[in-house]
Amino acid sequence: MEYIYRVYGWRLEGGIDMVAKTPYKEQAIATGRNLNPKEYMHFLIIEHDIKRDSDFPIMAENLYRNKEYRKDRKW
Repeated sequence: MEYIYRVYGWRLEGGIDMVAKTPYKEQAIATGRNLNPKEYMHFLIIEHDIKRDSDFPIMAENLYRNKEYRKDRKW
């Protein structure tokens, strides 16, 4: 196990959460894509190399699939 994958989600209201931490890349991608789009806007996956102690962003996606979710936001 050389890498750890961290999934961060940007909330519609309230900031950023670290949603999951896993040693499996596929599981991290599935976790990010399955976040509730009514609670989160985007997700970001960071790959952490344990041997080199370095981080590298590997994936970022927007979770909005419909404009209806923006109606609930309080600006």
